[in-house]
Amino acid sequence: MCQRWSGSAVVAWVDFPRASLTFEGNGELTLYRTCETTQRGFCSVCGSGICALDDGSEYISITIGTLDDPNLMVPESQSFPESAPSWLKIESSRIEA
Repeated sequence: MCQRWSGSAVVAWVDFPRASLTFEGNGELTLYRTCETTQRGFCSVCGSGICALDDGSEYISITIGTLDDPNLMVPESQSFPESAPSWLKIESSRIEA
């Protein structure tokens, strides 16, 4: 689902407690239910994918590229590596499967 939603081979996410997060800018966060338990959020102005919210979770997953400084976050793990394109090689010394 992440690959289709983002249009990319990978999506880098970081989780924050929902209560600690605020959104800034001209657009509104617009939510779309992508499956029974998850909603995806996007910018109402430019359409950029911003977040994923799982029902019942205290956390919100934010796409790292939407942060003011994405260099502050380094991915520590990967999900669904079996879904990666065959040409994609991720340095295993930095990210756990």
